[in-house]
Amino acid sequence: MKRIYRGLILFLVVIIPFALVSCKSSSAETDSDTAPGDIETADTAAAKGDEIEIVLSTASQDLFGGWVVHALITNNADYTVGNAELEFIAHGGDGSAVFNETIYTLPYGLSPGEEQPFSIRLPLSITAIDDFEFNILNLYLMERNTVQLDQGVFRMVSAENGVVTLLGEISNNAGLPAAIRSARAVLFSTDGEIINSAACDVCARYLSTGKSSPMSFSFYGHQTAAEIDHYEIYLSTETADSIGMVDVEFLEPVHAYVDDAGTFHLLGDLKNTGEEILDLSLLGTFYNAAGELVGVSSTNLPVSSLLPGESSPYEMIIFAPLDLVADWSLQVDLSRSRKVDTPSLELNAQEVLVTPEEYKWVISGDAVNDSDQDLTMVLIMAGLRDTSTGELIGLSYTLEAGEFPIGSLISYNLIISPNTALDPATLNSFVIVKGR
Repeated sequence: MKRIYRGLILFLVVIIPFALVSCKSSSAETDSDTAPGDIETADTAAAKGDEIEIVLSTASQDLFGGWVVHALITNNADYTVGNAELEFIAHGGDGSAVFNETIYTLPYGLSPGEEQPFSIRLPLSITAIDDFEFNILNLYLMERNTVQLDQGVFRMVSAENGVVTLLGEISNNAGLPAAIRSARAVLFSTDGEIINSAACDVCARYLSTGKSSPMSFSFYGHQTAAEIDHYEIYLSTETADSIGMVDVEFLEPVHAYVDDAGTFHLLGDLKNTGEEILDLSLLGTFYNAAGELVGVSSTNLPVSSLLPGESSPYEMIIFAPLDLVADWSLQVDLSRSRKVDTPSLELNAQEVLVTPEEYKWVISGDAVNDSDQDLTMVLIMAGLRDTSTGELIGLSYTLEAGEFPIGSLISYNLIISPNTALDPATLNSFVIVKGR
């Protein structure tokens, strides 16, 4: 991977009209990333303020006319810094401030020698800026033990609409479980400027030692005329308490097809083979015949309180032609899964009406709270199975929230778009209703 030299930009203003503006001061803000659990920080003493530096910064107008500031910050100290309060000021052509805001950055800390990207999106009312600056207001120390993760080969795919997708896998070979607090990627131009940055849209937030996980980033809105030279991925990690594995089994058979819109579907069933009630989230990694990664997907299991011995349908979706997908790997996302103390209640449906059509099936009716409890959540799930193979062919569900007293009815209307290559006469429908 190509590396570029990044020198400190300090009190320097470079103006390229209508396209690019460089920063003229030091320090920065990161976009927020979410991660499980609380972060224990030790803001024991204020740092001097010169520990962090902006090493690269640009501002540009996106395809929607809005101004976006991108930058990289680095930690030159021999200790972790974090919890930075900064002032961001953008100036117009006459030197006056057109935007001024206090921002908070480095919520997960910045270890010695680390770099992290950030971006700030200005209001659409700001139509032009000539330069901008960051002023450090408060900067504190933080305690954090970083876990070094290994990045596999990532593939960059550009679509006709300008969206760029970055796909790959990361592995934890460090011997310690890792919490992934933040994962961001940056696209660089041939002249070393930042084109765009993005947080991961599919990624685990916890990785056991010796395990791997898929990761994907989506970039959009940037000027498509910019030529992408390379990318960099930036992870913010720390040691984590070990999360125990869950006992599940991905059942056979599975059904894979591509719909008329070019979307790949993988449908199957997962069984809870353990002794705990589980609320599960899944990750899927999809490969072509050469073993190259062509898609990453995530989904929550529809049944959020899966009893021991119980199965639940699932559906994974990626945007890739079927002939590109030759194999896949499914795993439980431990960072978004949990053990549940109490089970959901089995409910019934009445007046079920099934209307098969050429490109969709409509399944409607009323779910009834025939339990002995008032409920606040009701899951209604409908699906189709091939009677000859037992394969799950289509799936649709809705989660209704509100007040559902004993005896109340919840109307539903679910649409399923199955594989149109199959004979509708070979398909059977089912409805599952659960409440909490």
